[in-house]
Amino acid sequence: MPTVVVGCGYQACGTFAGRHCDIEDVFLAAGHHAQGRISLDELTGMSKNAVAGPGVCAGMGTANSMHIACEALGMALPGSTPVLANRDRPGP
Repeated sequence: MPTVVVGCGYQACGTFAGRHCDIEDVFLAAGHHAQGRISLDELTGMSKNAVAGPGVCAGMGTANSMHIACEALGMALPGSTPVLANRDRPGP
């Protein structure tokens, strides 16, 4: 069955305490909190600010990996997957 995958783009990251913060940082921070290395307030602040918009998880985990694989296999339009959600596609 002919198929074309249309990816929605990846999430923009946010900032917390003046630093870059994305969902991967929150995952790491959860472990740091469990070890007593950061406070619950810091973990909560990171989690509230890590995702700055729509799109698939910014980490190279599930959806992004699928989108990249689909493009590599010719199942998605060339150049359509590594695009930030809610942004214009970069020019040539």
